[in-house]
Order: sequence, then C-alpha cells, then structure tokens
Amino acid sequence: MEVRTHYNDGEADFMRSVFRNNSKDLIQQELMSFYVEKYGKVSSLAPPTIEDDTLKNEFLMLERYHLDSIWSPSVEKSNTMNLSIFPTGLISNLSMPTQLKRLTPYAISFPFVRKEHIKVKLAEAIRVQPENVTINSDYFYYDFNSKYNAADKIIDLDYYYKHQDDHVPVSGFDIYYNDMVKLDQNLGYLIYTSNGSGISTSTYNIGYTIGTVLGVGIIIGIPIAVIAVIIILVLRYQKRKKAKPSS
Repeated sequence: MEVRTHYNDGEADFMRSVFRNNSKDLIQQELMSFYVEKYGKVSSLAPPTIEDDTLKNEFLMLERYHLDSIWSPSVEKSNTMNLSIFPTGLISNLSMPTQLKRLTPYAISFPFVRKEHIKVKLAEAIRVQPENVTINSDYFYYDFNSKYNAADKIIDLDYYYKHQDDHVPVSGFDIYYNDMVKLDQNLGYLIYTSNGSGISTSTYNIGYTIGTVLGVGIIIGIPIAVIAVIIILVLRYQKRKKAKPSS
C-alpha cells in the first residue's frame, strides 16, 4: 500500500511543526500504529518521506507499507471473502450527530474540504460497473466516482467532500441528518470473491460509523488526508497459497 498525502496552507505549516518537533522514529511509530489498528498486520517498506514546497506552502508525505492480509470472511455469505475499502481520511474528519432533537444550531467546521483518491491494482481483469453518488445538501457537498481501467486492471475511487456553511440551523437539522445517513450508506466500497464466481464490487453501508472507523487523528496530531492518494495492490484471495499478496 502506498499513501501520498498533500497538505496545504495552515495544515502544511502544521506538518512542518510536527516533523520539526518530533523524531522521525516517533512519527513512523505513530503512523504504523494507525495502520495496524485498521488493517491488522502491517510492515513498513520504507520510512515516511516528505517533500516541502515553502513557496507554494504545500507539504507532501509519502508512506509505503505491506499489508499481510486485507481479505476477511463474509459474515453474510459462506465461501466468500471481502475486501472493504473506505476513504479513511475523509471518515476520520466526520462525525454523525448523536443528539437528534436540537434546540440550538449544530456547528460544523468551515471552510472544510477533503479530497481522497484510492487506486486499487488488481491481479486479474474483472467486470466493474462505474458508479456515481452525489449529495448536494445545503450544508455539505459530496461526490463519489468509481471507474475501471480494464487494460491496466485498476479501479479508481474518487471522493470529494466540502462543507457549505459553518452551522446547521435548528430548522434544517433533520434534513442535514438524513443527508448524513445517506452519505454513510454510500461510503464503503466492497470487493468480494466467492469460489467459482470470480471477483465482484459494490458500494455499501458502513453501518453508521462515521467518525469511529479511524477516530479523530494520531497521538502527535497529524491531520489525516487533506488530499490523499492511496494505492492498494490486490491479489485474489484463493491465490494466496501460491503467492503471498503484497501491497
């Protein structure tokens, strides 16, 4: 797995402070802990590297990891293995309201924009239907697109999210909450394989876990995925006995 995260403006300044005030070993340790919690057994292929453009006030961090196993047995279908993919950087910055009856406005961060691109490299060609989900709320805008390059056997998942105001008024809270539920129901992307049926894909409900899939950050305070590109190499589960998958 390769992760490239771009930080701009104030968040770029913050990342310079993180690397200036913390050792490289501590930063690598915290990043590793972050991915181990989410993916299980993970090993680093190289220390995180950075590119810092102070003139443009842009900061890039590159990470490379090997994921031992990203497949898990399906709880709904026998003889089926699932690979669940989430826009982890986006999810870690969102939260589902817990108080549904409100007497005061609901504050949200503004301005707030997150872009995330996930590139999934498959070991074999499959049939994938392109998908698009757009939610244009008065309070946030969300757009998801998936496409498949059959020649390169790559699935591209593009996520874009931004807040359109700094608060939700009491009169609009029910609409906002229902839109957030719709968002939650379309964030997950599932790749699954069954004996004899090959590999298939679909979007799915992540189970009202916005804000809890990854928590809210890393101990030393690294902001997650201002603009992130994640590249995952996926081998079919049945082939693992012959060749251990790498990511």
